[in-house]
Amino acid sequence: LMIANISADFVTCNAQSLQPSSRKIICKEINDEGFTFFTNGQSRKGIDIQTNNKVALNFMFTLPIIRQVRVEGIAHQVSREKVIENYKNEVPEYRVNINTCPQSDRCEMGREGMWEKFEENSHKDLSECPDYWCGYIVKPTRFEFYQEGLHRMADRIVYEKNTD
Repeated sequence: LMIANISADFVTCNAQSLQPSSRKIICKEINDEGFTFFTNGQSRKGIDIQTNNKVALNFMFTLPIIRQVRVEGIAHQVSREKVIENYKNEVPEYRVNINTCPQSDRCEMGREGMWEKFEENSHKDLSECPDYWCGYIVKPTRFEFYQEGLHRMADRIVYEKNTD
């Protein structure tokens, strides 16, 4: 069995305006409970999920065959302990990034200023997880498996959680 590189993980959520919005994420854990990712809770994504925790995940695999897995479900915040554990296990450069770039905010310092702040932060002790850093586990209610074939003829299999 060849496992292709996941080339895109996305989460889609709806804000109060009900306008869907998708963003790239890094899915850190997949288990029987669900799909876990971490983010800035003050970002638009974090605020949208706090407003409406019904989300969709999309995983695209492009080699050797185009495949997609869509997951619809309910996002729940993970424990602070799990967030801290994840933060401490991140590579140092990623911890610097978490503390340098406030997601969804306008970057007043510009790209050059952001790199200067990144360099400055890379010399700081960033062992403490910031309060705004959080994680979500998406508990699935629906799965859709898609595989593209010749001439874009596709197979699509859907599983939905029933109430039983």
